[in-house]
This record gives sequence, structure tokens and C-alpha cells, in this order.
Amino acid sequence: MNKNFRLHLLILLLFTLPIVSIADDDFSNEVLLKSKLDRISDTEVIVSRVIVPPNMTLPTHWHPGEEFAYVLSGTVSLSLEGEEALVLKVNELGEVPLKKIHSATAGSDGVELIVFRVHEIGQPERVLVLDNDG
Repeated sequence: MNKNFRLHLLILLLFTLPIVSIADDDFSNEVLLKSKLDRISDTEVIVSRVIVPPNMTLPTHWHPGEEFAYVLSGTVSLSLEGEEALVLKVNELGEVPLKKIHSATAGSDGVELIVFRVHEIGQPERVLVLDNDG
């Protein structure tokens, strides 16, 4: 899928969504859209609004598809395995490649994101990576 097309689709979705501030102390993952892609067999797109409380680190995981995250408010440190952490701020977009192990930590004000995933139908949205020590 063309990167410009994906970015334009994401921007279109952002302008059609109501803005919700980070007021709750709990992690939130609200699926806004889940739809089969007609041009690519056995593939779906999932668009979610994700709210992560201040300084919360998400469990290490990977996705069975590509993931794109657009920051609506706050900041987030995106840690991809084997790479230096990337800090994303308001109006910035991050990308997580297919099956790349990663985690994310919200900044001191928390973070609100629109997350756009493209992956094989029937696969889980995320797969947790278990700690080898326990």
C-alpha cells in the first residue's frame, strides 16, 4: 500500500473523529473501525483511539501486521527492538514494521493516539512477548 495513500487516509480519519482529552487514569483502546480490505485478500484494517496514562509503559509485544500511530496529545517514547527509542509528539506519526517487537511509554502528561493497523484477518491485534526469566 502506498505510504502517501496511508497517510492521507489516516489524516482523513483524524478530521472525522471527535477529540477526547486524557482525563481518565486508565489505559483505553477503543476500536473506531475494523474493516476488510477489498483489494487485498484476507487483510483488514483496524483504527483505534488509544489513551495511555502518564508514565505508563505498555507490555512488550508485536503485531501480525504493520502499525502506524498518530499523536493527538501528549508524548510517547516508542522503543523498537534493536533500535534507539523514538519520542513522538503532537502531530507526529510513528511506524512499527510487521512483527517488530516493541513497547511504548507515555510521557509525563500521558498520550492519546490514533492507531492504524493493517494485518491478516483472524490474527490477534497484538501478541505479548513473555519474559524469559519467569
